[in-house]
Amino acid sequence: MYHSLKTINWSKLRYNNENWHLSDEFDLFIKGDDQHPSPAHLQMAQEVIGDIEAVSGRAIEFLKMFLKLEGTWELNTLDFGCCFSNAKYDFEFTFDFEDRSNKYEYVYTYFVVSFDIQELGGERLYKPQRMEIGFR
Repeated sequence: MYHSLKTINWSKLRYNNENWHLSDEFDLFIKGDDQHPSPAHLQMAQEVIGDIEAVSGRAIEFLKMFLKLEGTWELNTLDFGCCFSNAKYDFEFTFDFEDRSNKYEYVYTYFVVSFDIQELGGERLYKPQRMEIGFR
């Protein structure tokens, strides 16, 4: 499912007047200036994507704690440092949801999970901290 993320050609990142962006199967946004992506945010993106199954799994479990929905969650946006929701977190994932009984019920809805990175005993933990629901 996340194969295209794990094989990203980082040289294809392009500056779009606000941040660095790569659009493929997923939209990836990384904070930076007009010359380069921020080294700290680029490294964060590479580390998180290296463990994408576990991190996105934590995000989905976090969503399920609050939303009693049965269906399929699909990651579509990864945001490292840009945080389009204006939240003050390290990174965000945006998901789409397809309900099992009515695939069109949530077609205009998106779900954002904001994460903080915490250090515990030399280990980095990616902790979901906030959920946002929006409509297109």
